[in-house]
Amino acid sequence: MQTNARPAPLAADQLVELFRRALLIRRVEEQVAEMIGVDFPGSTHFYIGQELTAVAACAALEPDDWVFTTHRNRGHVLARGGDPGRLLLELLGKEGGYARGKAGSFHIADPDLNMPVASAMVAGSLPVAVGAALGAKLERRGRVALTFFGDGAINEGGFHEAVNLAALWTLPVIFLCENNDAVPYNPIASGLATRDVAAYVAGYNLPSVAVDGSDVEAVYAAVAEAVARGRDGQGPSFVESRTHKGPINQSVRPGLPCGTLDLAEAWEPRAEDDPLRERPLPGWRDVDPLPRLARALVERGALDRARLAALNEAVQRTVREAAAAARAAPYPPLASALEDVYA
Repeated sequence: MQTNARPAPLAADQLVELFRRALLIRRVEEQVAEMIGVDFPGSTHFYIGQELTAVAACAALEPDDWVFTTHRNRGHVLARGGDPGRLLLELLGKEGGYARGKAGSFHIADPDLNMPVASAMVAGSLPVAVGAALGAKLERRGRVALTFFGDGAINEGGFHEAVNLAALWTLPVIFLCENNDAVPYNPIASGLATRDVAAYVAGYNLPSVAVDGSDVEAVYAAVAEAVARGRDGQGPSFVESRTHKGPINQSVRPGLPCGTLDLAEAWEPRAEDDPLRERPLPGWRDVDPLPRLARALVERGALDRARLAALNEAVQRTVREAAAAARAAPYPPLASALEDVYA
């Protein structure tokens, strides 16, 4: 059975929940920025600016569906319902982390959320997602697989092999490209000689659309439609979410050039000469998707400012408590170093 029905729009309470999850992702990323180089060494890739893509996409899925992630996995795991405490324990190399402290920043996954693997290799998760989609098709249970990846993956051979096989075999997989070089849109930065990624991918004979990654309802509608196609046996889809990447890609030291999010600035911009004002890189406040969604929810009556402030405080308290617990947790014994390691 095939259907072309449009997905039902998100209700007000659903939008508020998506905002809460996006805000949780942001506060966790800000916490990680505070901890890196102090509480744990190495580098990490941030998900700031892309939060609405993850929460919208995961809202379109069922718990039984597969999700495959990337080196920016924290946002995807939290959008799927993951535990911020286990995330921070993992980053600090502690026993209670998602991989008992052995995955670090790049390989956080959770089989209980049907997120079985995270690949730090560009395009590394796409062939695995196609394999899961093949299994789903053979099982005939109506499951789909969704794989996140960045625009840089489109130049990898694994991307083209995965999309080609998915289209050839009519597999229920959604390829979700988070094009975080899209605003300001600069495809040449990723080595692409085209400004229309969605049209480029459509050559593989699958539905391909581009949406504004700062519009949570647009991302949800596009992914929900792709999910419905997959469940109905109509094969794969490609969704390009043109996102606003925060002015930081990866970091090895504390701090964020974009500063921390102040939701009050959604409607009360501070004076430029305010000595207490953080000074993020120019232009970021104009494109940050979270204040825009907060303002929209208040204007629609889905939230008032008091409830928004309470929601923000609850999220911040959750993250602060998770960070404190992670810092206080003991490291695993040295004898466990070779446990659960397969190579």
